[in-house]
Amino acid sequence: MKMNKKNIVALILLSIVWVMCVENHVLPNFGIISITSDPEGAEIYKDGESTGTFTPNNFNELLSGNYSFALKLNNFIDTTFSIEVSGGSDYSENIFLNEVNPKGEISLTSIPSGANIFLDEKDTGKKTPATFDNLQRGIYNFSLKLNLYELQSVSINLTRDETIARSTNLVIVGSAGSLFITSNPVGASIILDGNETGLVTPDTLIPISSGSHQIKLSLTDHRDTTITTSVIAGSLVEESVELTFYEPRGSITIDSSPQGAKIFSNNTNTGLVTPNTIKKVTAGNYNIKLQLNDYNDTSFTVSVTEDLNTNAGVINLVKTPIYKISALSNPTGASNISGTGEFKEGEQVTLVTTANSGYKFIHWTEGTDEVSTNISYSFTVTKDRSLIANYDLVGTLIVKSDPAGASIFLNGTATNKVTPFTFTNIKAEQYTVELKLEDFADTSKIVLVNRNQTTNTGTIFLTDITPPVKVAVDYKVDSDALFFLYSFNQDVKVTQIILTKPNGDSTPPDNGVKIIKKGTVIELRYPEKITGIWKLSFKGNKVVGRNATFNISISKLVN
Repeated sequence: MKMNKKNIVALILLSIVWVMCVENHVLPNFGIISITSDPEGAEIYKDGESTGTFTPNNFNELLSGNYSFALKLNNFIDTTFSIEVSGGSDYSENIFLNEVNPKGEISLTSIPSGANIFLDEKDTGKKTPATFDNLQRGIYNFSLKLNLYELQSVSINLTRDETIARSTNLVIVGSAGSLFITSNPVGASIILDGNETGLVTPDTLIPISSGSHQIKLSLTDHRDTTITTSVIAGSLVEESVELTFYEPRGSITIDSSPQGAKIFSNNTNTGLVTPNTIKKVTAGNYNIKLQLNDYNDTSFTVSVTEDLNTNAGVINLVKTPIYKISALSNPTGASNISGTGEFKEGEQVTLVTTANSGYKFIHWTEGTDEVSTNISYSFTVTKDRSLIANYDLVGTLIVKSDPAGASIFLNGTATNKVTPFTFTNIKAEQYTVELKLEDFADTSKIVLVNRNQTTNTGTIFLTDITPPVKVAVDYKVDSDALFFLYSFNQDVKVTQIILTKPNGDSTPPDNGVKIIKKGTVIELRYPEKITGIWKLSFKGNKVVGRNATFNISISKLVN
């Protein structure tokens, strides 16, 4: 076993105690701890250090004191505990290790179902059938409780990650009995003590508590029948009930002016038309609706007394008004419109306008009010209406420029378009076309767009407004070498630089193409100082505007 500092200290103390005891002819009383676990094989840590041993294991010759232990095993939660050791005593600890990710599952069912489930005498809040998942291994003691059935205990020993399904037949308590009930005719719903059972005759109610009970049977076209019966514990009681056929004799007589209206009762078509009588009506209130073409629907309520006729009298129907819906295009001939005509009040109308060539839809108006911006306009008819489908005359406008890429403004408004661009379905009218491009003068042109025609501005030439190229030249002398310093007033592309000496000789031309940024100072070195008038020639192009060429000569006196 690896000796750490704590083990060495403990060994030294034990040796000292042993020596002292031997000298005094007294042996110490050691304690013994026995540690087991479920499952076995957990690594044992003592006072924070691994002992190198696994459960089960004993620790002998322990001096009195408090010892802290921890058990560690893969897939199980680390478990810690402490033991106070007194000399000469033996201690035993059996530790149940809990799983890190338990997957055990228990499913409980019962016959009959609906039993309340208790675990260790605590209500789980569940009824059979039910499932309990993510369970640790171990023993689970369930109790199933259902009224009129004996308490049933279910004990399950669940191993790790095991799935167990258990079904239990519940036993009726000795104080309960059963009741068999039938009827003539059969098929009647059974109501026990005012509660629906969900059963129909013939059937057996089991279990049922002993004593007096009220049984009510209900069947369509028969009178409800209630009996009282007495149930004896442990016995089967049989009841047979004769049901009385019942056909309601109430009725509603209805007439209308004009006649021939369809009759609806509680939103159901009776198949009858006025004048007529609705027969076999039970007592109660009925919503009656009369429906006749070209007349408004008419609704009213009739109260029927059991087995009596109720005469609703003659109902005067109101003729449905007809409204005229008209629509025109503005300007005339701009579109075709569908959906107009005469309609009854309450009908749904949809007007649709379809543009002719050279027109673009704006909106529907009625009088001075805008009512819709959709080509399809739907509404419910409540009155005469006259609508206008408004259109713009439209054509095509083509805008080009030299150079391209200029921003286009129409009548002072930005279009967010650049040249070249074609505007389709643009309103036919006069436009001021203005083009804007950096390094060029703003340029305007007036054009007229006609309906259903294409107007081309032609290529609009933009004027370059960039300043002339200027160059500033200076010189300096350093160690008998001559340096000319030059810079430009704007970004340029230099294609040639020629340096001419005072005697007229020219240095080899510098024909390398280079881009020189505005204000950047460039040095041109000559290996000796020569006094007199020097001439510097620069050729190249602007890098802005139309990239115009330049040819500049500068004379410089060198002293």
